[in-house]
Amino acid sequence: MKSCYDLIKKLNLIEKGDTIGVAFSGGSDSMSLLHFLCSIKNDIGFKVVAIHVNHGIRKESEDEAVFAEKICKDLKVPFIYKKIDVIGVSKKLKMGIEECARSERYKIFDDMLKSKIVNKIALAHHGSDQAETILLHILRGSGVKGACGMEYVRGAYIRPLLDTSKEDINKYIKDNKLKFVTDDSNNCNDYARNYLRNVIFKELNKKFPNAQQSFCEFAKNCRDEQKLLNSLIEFSDIKKEKNVVKIPTKYFSCESFTLSHKATEKATSLLGVSKDFSKIHTSIIKELVNKKNGTEINLPHDIIAIKDYEYITLRLNSVENAIAYLPLAEGVFNFKNNTKIKIEKINTLKNIEKDALVLDFDKLPKECVIRS
Repeated sequence: MKSCYDLIKKLNLIEKGDTIGVAFSGGSDSMSLLHFLCSIKNDIGFKVVAIHVNHGIRKESEDEAVFAEKICKDLKVPFIYKKIDVIGVSKKLKMGIEECARSERYKIFDDMLKSKIVNKIALAHHGSDQAETILLHILRGSGVKGACGMEYVRGAYIRPLLDTSKEDINKYIKDNKLKFVTDDSNNCNDYARNYLRNVIFKELNKKFPNAQQSFCEFAKNCRDEQKLLNSLIEFSDIKKEKNVVKIPTKYFSCESFTLSHKATEKATSLLGVSKDFSKIHTSIIKELVNKKNGTEINLPHDIIAIKDYEYITLRLNSVENAIAYLPLAEGVFNFKNNTKIKIEKINTLKNIEKDALVLDFDKLPKECVIRS
């Protein structure tokens, strides 16, 4: 774990007097991070607190919480346990389960920071996670920002393992005879990230042994270029007023697509949105410039783009018109945009309506939803 220690020292991720809250699931990654930080805490002079969040999604969650608490007792680390009804909250907020789990988990972390129980949160994302994230962003049409991958530091959140490979983590686990829990869903290749990890990178590493390291180096280069680009461009004429941001059309009429995309990123960030905007969405906005005034298009995160004379206006949609997430089940579903969807189980492909969409229900993820 030399790479972890070197990164902590190089970037001053952890300093004397810090109280570090480790996001501790009990899996191999967070287990190695917790154990390693405990081994160096006296050397640097900081405290360690473990934060375990039970999302209440899997039946094994209760046993994993008991296991995590026992590990912390053995390590003499304060253990903070929080349980969330993610399925219930996701239905109430009309969000996807994975998105809701992440959102609720970070709310807990933020509360820990606000209450000053800890002053930093350590996340166990490692080098292999970074490589997967970068490739996933590229495949989804991301620009340079997405290719930058995850950051070492984001506010009070730190990632000490981001330069550490999964192989080094596995070796650390083995050398220290550490026990950990395993999430069986990590083996399901229906999920995009699992497919990249278990199939694509497995084959890549056979042909290119340094594939992960190369992706991480690529991300570092992208971050350097991103910093330089940001220092050269000013968007002082992109203004936010309440839930509306106005972008002069000059940014979308120019030849530089990069400038157009940076303007989009700036505008969406002013609306509090920092993900899910790719070059595809910038292209859609560029096309809007040549449309008649008042033309609207829908964008991710309930944002509406409107051609407004010499501006493209981005507006947060009202709560009444927000995207709806409904559980995938039999029945008739009515959405507020006058769309009606009928879902029924069938046992044969005979006599199916011409425009029907047929899905193999057994192959769909359990958290599948219908989204307007």
